[in-house]
Amino acid sequence: MQKTILGGLAGLSLLVSVTHAAPTPTTVENMIRAAGPGQISTIADVAKATNPDLVAEIDALVDSITGEAAAQKKAILASQGFFEGWSGEGQAGGFVTSGNTKDTGVVIGVKLARDGLAWRHAIDALADFQRSNGTNTREAFRLGYEADYVISETWFVYGLAQWERDKFAGFSGRFTESIGIGYIAFDSPAFSLEINGGPALRQTRFIATTMLPARSTRKLNFRGTGIIGWNISDGLTFTEEVGMLLGSKNSTYYSRSALTASLTNVLSARISFDIDHETNPPPGVVKTDTSTRASLVYNF
Repeated sequence: MQKTILGGLAGLSLLVSVTHAAPTPTTVENMIRAAGPGQISTIADVAKATNPDLVAEIDALVDSITGEAAAQKKAILASQGFFEGWSGEGQAGGFVTSGNTKDTGVVIGVKLARDGLAWRHAIDALADFQRSNGTNTREAFRLGYEADYVISETWFVYGLAQWERDKFAGFSGRFTESIGIGYIAFDSPAFSLEINGGPALRQTRFIATTMLPARSTRKLNFRGTGIIGWNISDGLTFTEEVGMLLGSKNSTYYSRSALTASLTNVLSARISFDIDHETNPPPGVVKTDTSTRASLVYNF
């Protein structure tokens, strides 16, 4: 399809040189209008290279198309209710081994997102369970909600609430509430980078151990995150989220890496690798946890 479009654009140079038509040729206009959001700039550049006398007309056409698309999107966002316009993904994966070891693992996750005129909403839920030789070796659950208020194309303020449970990390419940400011450093179809940070209040309920009784803490932290999206090629995407919560007695650092390959329009395969590090965990708990997952992802 792309070769056909490029070949058609190259052939139009002869047509323009013969007719000397002032307006943009219909064929060129149709090709530009048929291009997707991530292709219109490339198609327009080829059209201008093959039609140097029509650069101004082609630029005006591209501005008109992008302006119409922005106005249409704005009208849709202004008219939809809170429960409309949501998109997201669901992932599920697992494994079973037998023989010298009998292991069972399951991971289930859901992500939802909604963009409005001034607000963006995101919901993230994950359940990760593993059992080895009849003993539970991992029980991790996470549920988070974030609301962003858009100040400009690059700046926003956010509010976040998150609940976690991980008995093998030493806590039965951990709540985090944070507010702060975010900055979109890059935003293109090929690459995106977003950073945000601000104060965070964290409440943790620790599990009783042989050395310490069950207890609860309430600490003020600083939270910071960076999120990268990289479209390596058509259908292959790499994402990375790194974050930290800095506290006076304990700090948390984490990394969430994922490589996703499209199988169909709605189904993808994903391999992910997570690292969680606590600088001062409860006695008997290791500082660093890692998790590798393979799952199928359904986009909706």
